[in-house]
Amino acid sequence: MTHRQPVDQRQSFAFELGHLVRAVRRRDGDTYCHRCSLESYRAVAHFIEENAGQGVTTNMLWEAVPDVPCTQTSVAVASMKERSCLSVRQRRMFPTSDFFFEDAMIELHAMEHKGPESNAPTHLDYADEAESAQRAGAWPQAAALWRRAAEMCDDASKRERYAKHAAWCDEMAARGDEAGEQP
Repeated sequence: MTHRQPVDQRQSFAFELGHLVRAVRRRDGDTYCHRCSLESYRAVAHFIEENAGQGVTTNMLWEAVPDVPCTQTSVAVASMKERSCLSVRQRRMFPTSDFFFEDAMIELHAMEHKGPESNAPTHLDYADEAESAQRAGAWPQAAALWRRAAEMCDDASKRERYAKHAAWCDEMAARGDEAGEQP
């Protein structure tokens, strides 16, 4: 059984040039980004606050805020969930405070002042991805991720451990090639 890491553990957020940016690392190490404008974020936050009692669904948001593209709505909601402004109960999203709009804006502006460099992947992120790739039997990918983790790590003992993991994944890939298996 292949264990898949949820998107919530592979995503990061930053505020760049007036936009909330959601970056997601794919299993192969590549990333993709979607953006949400400040105006769209505000519109989504206002609608959620106005409907706090009944909760909202993503489909409700898409229909109720037609001037906001669906992708931008999804980015705003994902950020609000990650920053604990929203909780999900029975497939509906509910604000976690009585001052939802203010809380959502504070969290957004905190990201703006934190800067994008703090959202960059760390050696721990690459190690997590490498472990997922190993579980999936993607040995070459796992080896590359372990090497990337080693390059980024300041701790010599962890660097050595990551390098050993990479070598082991290389060995597993070679065994698979010898057996005629596709990685």
